[in-house]
Amino acid sequence: MKIYHYNRDTKEFLSSGKATPDPLEPGRFLVPADATFIPPPAIPTKKAATFDGTAWGLVEDHRGTFIYSLATGDEATVTGLGPIDPLFTTVKPIPPSPPPPAPPLTKDERLALYENDIVFAALLEVLADRFSVNLPELQTQLKAKMP
Repeated sequence: MKIYHYNRDTKEFLSSGKATPDPLEPGRFLVPADATFIPPPAIPTKKAATFDGTAWGLVEDHRGTFIYSLATGDEATVTGLGPIDPLFTTVKPIPPSPPPPAPPLTKDERLALYENDIVFAALLEVLADRFSVNLPELQTQLKAKMP
């Protein structure tokens, strides 16, 4: 007599085997735990047969499939039976394009920056004199703190 084994936790069909005859009742067979005499259905691709205690059913089987979070784009791998969580997709997200480069500065913008540099240098000299600070040392410290 043929029996069909299933996983204790997932109830998924594992294999078939032969039942052991019952030594106390001739003509009867012993069925181990997590097995049944009921044969599972044909199992299509991306499906798994599961036993609910009285009948077999088919569930989605995406185990091993790479999925991506819709919220973060993080990659994960499906490890359980059932449909893919709606918060994930099997389509790898395309990373956002980098922003376009800044346009070149106009002549007026370059001049304004140059004038700001002159004003900043003059301000540093005044501060260095006023507070008796070594100007080259102050410039070095300021450059180190600039992004």
